[in-house]
Amino acid sequence: MSDLTGEFMFIVSHEKVKRLSIIFLIAFGLSYQNLKSQQPVSSVAVECIENNSFPFQTNGDPRNFNFLKSSIADKRIVILSEADYGDGTSYQVMSQMMQFLIDSMRFKVLAFDNSNVDINYFQNKISQTDSINSFDTYFGPNILNTGYDFNITPFLQTRIKEKKLELFGLDFQMRLDSAVNSLLKETCNFFQCDDSVVDKTFVSLLSNLKLFGNKAFLIDSYAGILSEKIDLLISEMNKVKSQNAKEAQAIKRQWMNVKYFVTWLNRRFNFANEAEDVKVTASYLAARDSTMAENLVWMLNFLYPREKIIINVSAYHASRFCYKIDEFTECCKPVEIKTFGELMAGTPFKNDIYSIVFISSGGFRGIEHDEIKKLPLPKRNSIEYAFSKTKFDYAFLDFKRNKCDWLNQGIFMAPFFDRYFRANWSDIFSGIVYIRDMKPNYSFR
Repeated sequence: MSDLTGEFMFIVSHEKVKRLSIIFLIAFGLSYQNLKSQQPVSSVAVECIENNSFPFQTNGDPRNFNFLKSSIADKRIVILSEADYGDGTSYQVMSQMMQFLIDSMRFKVLAFDNSNVDINYFQNKISQTDSINSFDTYFGPNILNTGYDFNITPFLQTRIKEKKLELFGLDFQMRLDSAVNSLLKETCNFFQCDDSVVDKTFVSLLSNLKLFGNKAFLIDSYAGILSEKIDLLISEMNKVKSQNAKEAQAIKRQWMNVKYFVTWLNRRFNFANEAEDVKVTASYLAARDSTMAENLVWMLNFLYPREKIIINVSAYHASRFCYKIDEFTECCKPVEIKTFGELMAGTPFKNDIYSIVFISSGGFRGIEHDEIKKLPLPKRNSIEYAFSKTKFDYAFLDFKRNKCDWLNQGIFMAPFFDRYFRANWSDIFSGIVYIRDMKPNYSFR
């Protein structure tokens, strides 16, 4: 009996040792991986970054960006994405890139994540005057900020007048009363009628809309009336056989965007609580991204079937396959919510897109003097850290066209939310622009 007991105890002890060994190996493996992820990038990695990147200057010379030709090649859509609205230097570099793409690579359309109503107002304003003041650019995108060292507005003004460029807004955000007023005038011009003919059906509604402006709610009765009248106008426009089908489709699309906005307002999402309520933010971003994707697909299919398009949206909206970013769905976005980039990756145009995100290893960001903040020191195992060890102040790196294999095995980067995430970033963006010293967006409107 004692022999059996001893043998049994030996087996139990042996099994315990085996289990403890397995647990130890797993723990060691996890610790090793964690330790490895905290190690700074090596000098070999830094050298690889230097050898495969394209440094450039920001002196306004379009030839600085000739390297983009080989990366973009014949792709129809280029997305340029800032990490934060307060990144003034990103907009400065981006504006020079836009000039190069328009003049040297014949991109014909420049689209923003602003409402098309506001973009049309800006485009009409700058095409009708030679002098632009700060108020004229108030409704324009952030990149049109007149406070930048490189002001792109005169360039856009010239190309628009030369019929070499058109602007477009992908989003539904707008001031509702002014948006409806502007669209009514366009619709009336289309119908060749006096303003009063259309305004009679809207006059009481417009007086009420002025009380709400861009607040984040709309009384049910007003939302219902406005939606019905929009449907009526679209129906009437469909009956008119216009020689300018492109104009008719564009006006109808804008009315649809107003209807999206009304529907969104009527869901009682609250702007003031966005930052505190993840569900509100997720729903808001989902509505914006789906609208932008739908508008872009419509543009590519109907409005600009052959033209090449530049798009400026923030890095979050442009990101593809967010589920491949470690811990991203846990912290920042429900997996069922799709970004603009993810939605476009599911369309026939997915292979026509080249996306570039702007990152920095130092400096400051912010939109007002009392909100300026210093960028955190880069993680020692991040792309930003690797670039900070190079001699480059500005550089471009193509994620696909480089010989740094380690880049495709997961590395940290901070393209959004002031936070470092680990991913194989070639799944998320096509390339990056590195800026050593970020300057804030002081003149943000």
